[in-house]
Amino acid sequence: MSGMIKKIDYIQNMAVYQDFKWNLKEKNNTEVSFEKINIFYGRNCSGKTTLSRIFKVLEKKQLPDKYQNLKFSVSVGKKTVTHEDLSNENSSGSLPIVRVFNQDFIQENLGFIFDEERSITGFAVLGKHNLETEQKIKELYKELGSKEDKTGLRGKLAKAEYYFHQSDNELKSLSKKLEQRLRVKATEDRDIAIKYNKIFGDPNYNIKNIEKDVLYLLKKGYQPINSDQKDKFEKICREEAKPRIEKPVFPSLGCLDLISEAKELIERKISISKPIQELIENNALAHWVRQGMEYHRHRETCAFCGNIISPDLWPKLEQHFNLESKNLEQKLDKLIDWIKKEKEHITTFPKIDYTIYYSNDFKVLKDLEARIDRYLLKYRDCLNEIKVQINNRKNNIIKPIEFKAPEIDINEYGNIKNTWEHIIDTSNEYTDNLGEWKTKAKESLRLYDVHCYIQSIGFLEKYGEIVEKRKESSGFQKAKESLEKEISNKENEIEKLRSQLEDKQAAVKKINDYLEFGLEYPSFCLKVVNEDKKQYQFEIVRINGKIDNEKADAEKAYNLSQGERNLIAFCYFLVSLESINQQLNENEKPKPIIWIDDPISSLDSNHIFFAYSLIKTLIVDPGNFQQLFISTHNLEFLQFLKRMPGRKKQFFILERDKDKGDIRLMPDYLRNYITEFNYLFHQIYKCAEGEPNNNDYHMIYSFANNARRFLELYLYYQYPDGDEKRKNDRLKEFFDPNMECVNFIDRVTNEYSHSLGLERGSLPIETIEIRQVAKKIIAKLKENNKSQYEAFLKSIGVDEEEIVKNNLGYYLRNE
Repeated sequence: MSGMIKKIDYIQNMAVYQDFKWNLKEKNNTEVSFEKINIFYGRNCSGKTTLSRIFKVLEKKQLPDKYQNLKFSVSVGKKTVTHEDLSNENSSGSLPIVRVFNQDFIQENLGFIFDEERSITGFAVLGKHNLETEQKIKELYKELGSKEDKTGLRGKLAKAEYYFHQSDNELKSLSKKLEQRLRVKATEDRDIAIKYNKIFGDPNYNIKNIEKDVLYLLKKGYQPINSDQKDKFEKICREEAKPRIEKPVFPSLGCLDLISEAKELIERKISISKPIQELIENNALAHWVRQGMEYHRHRETCAFCGNIISPDLWPKLEQHFNLESKNLEQKLDKLIDWIKKEKEHITTFPKIDYTIYYSNDFKVLKDLEARIDRYLLKYRDCLNEIKVQINNRKNNIIKPIEFKAPEIDINEYGNIKNTWEHIIDTSNEYTDNLGEWKTKAKESLRLYDVHCYIQSIGFLEKYGEIVEKRKESSGFQKAKESLEKEISNKENEIEKLRSQLEDKQAAVKKINDYLEFGLEYPSFCLKVVNEDKKQYQFEIVRINGKIDNEKADAEKAYNLSQGERNLIAFCYFLVSLESINQQLNENEKPKPIIWIDDPISSLDSNHIFFAYSLIKTLIVDPGNFQQLFISTHNLEFLQFLKRMPGRKKQFFILERDKDKGDIRLMPDYLRNYITEFNYLFHQIYKCAEGEPNNNDYHMIYSFANNARRFLELYLYYQYPDGDEKRKNDRLKEFFDPNMECVNFIDRVTNEYSHSLGLERGSLPIETIEIRQVAKKIIAKLKENNKSQYEAFLKSIGVDEEEIVKNNLGYYLRNE
């Protein structure tokens, strides 16, 4: 991505920039954008380093771990770069080329300054290149070519990527369309979706499940179920589990014993001592006589005709109907009772209760029930046949009768019991396994439903298109990956060749050259030690004005000031920029966007001109940058930056209200009259004359330090005797004769600027006191030297008459 950074659209969740939005406009209401050179002024903790870290994110192409949920947007040229682009491989490759100098850079690249065991990050240095190696690198770059110019391997890669992405997009489109058809069947259409099917539906069924089912169906050997199987499976799915069935108690039937007993009695022969021939020949008469004997046993006359019974009749009858015949008759009567009980047993035969059985057992149960009915009917007939034969023998007890055994399948009774018990066992097994069978039935119905659906949408044809397109896309991908591998190999070869050009000694010499160039009488320099190790180690040594890179006995420097550390680090940064610019030129890429954050320590102001000279000489004058950003807290350094050549410059001020950081256009007075004196006067003036405003809370909070510093400068020029002991006396002389005013101002400026006690830190700032002190200082300045006071106002762009009008309006509104 080429083009300058126009603005930072927004920053969220990053230190003081929790919810920053770009809202900078000129006086004519046009939006402010960054220029070629951009200068930022801000006091410590105003957000300078935090802002540089946004640019560091663009340089590293990754979000820092330190900030949770960091979000940002930066306008670059005609495009926008956001935090989301860093995780997008396609987007991150087109981010602008950025290089940032800040404290993070020092820690990452010059760790030896803080830790003796750490090393310096090496780079190739101009002037020490091997010509043969340089030529090889150029040839490799030529082979690599350019995507933009469609040359070399990168040009071929661009073409391969185009065909691959085109084919891959077509593949994704085909897959997406077919997947959507499957989604309809899986979840989206309530009328046909498997998820909502009342018989075999699954509330958790989704696109993954139907894709799995389709893959199963595509395997060879799947046979769709037929209509009978479908009906059967649907019945199983609807079936509710029934309780286990107890086996019935079957009555014990004695048919065989009964037949055997009847045969023996009916066919039994008995002997008669004196038979009466007439009774033998007439069974009915014999039966009538036998019954009559029971009725007339104790009578003397016949109950039928009334005649007297002859006394000799009884012996004759007793001899005809003897004891043997009586015993047979009694046994035949017992058989009749037995038959009666057998008939009663039949009535206790268990009935089939269809409600406790499954519907798929109904057919066999009906067949069984018919068998039972037939058998019991046959059994009754058998008993009746036996009874008839028993009665016949009783009617002619003297004469044996041939027994005719009834025709009945005795084994059928056992078969019926076995069949019924088998049905019960099967039903109980069905109950025990119904859950598993339901699952299998649902699976069979679901697969059949999916099978019918994919047939209806022409799935196989569409799937075939996808397979062919995948083969095509895979071919393009392999071609792309082959080119990528070849390009990577050549890039690695270039890196290896570059490592041959890397000369840490030359890098150190370059840094020392800058130190000697910028410092007329340098007191320290950088030195390589332990060259025999694979990784060089470095140390800073003290010198006496002349840097000798070959001298080995220089004394190691300890307790470096922050300014000295920053100076060495800044020189290293500038040397590394030379290497980066060389690589960019070789690849015909745009120059880098550079951010330099506070290169001057607040404790080492004597390095200000040196830092400015390096920036101007090595970066600005030769134009070794696409866009330059410099931030500083030092007003003196700001003066030098104002002189930076070039018309396209923009000045900003970084301010902080409590925990909220903001970027604003630099006020005209600070841009045009950039002295600390003017700045401090403006801060005091705003406290004294400004309308109360929550946005100016930081100004109130910083007032004590600003007022103390302003009075020190002002009174020094008023009374330049240099006597520190007379500091309070000069304050009294300035405000004389108002001693009460002097004591009040001295208490406020010292208490709020120097007090370290917990009791002071835990109390809120007294805004009224601050404004009172500010008004007294402004009033005294005006009283002592009105022309000077008016010059102060002019320097900060204030029209006092307009201010008076505004204040009068404010107080009238609030009366």
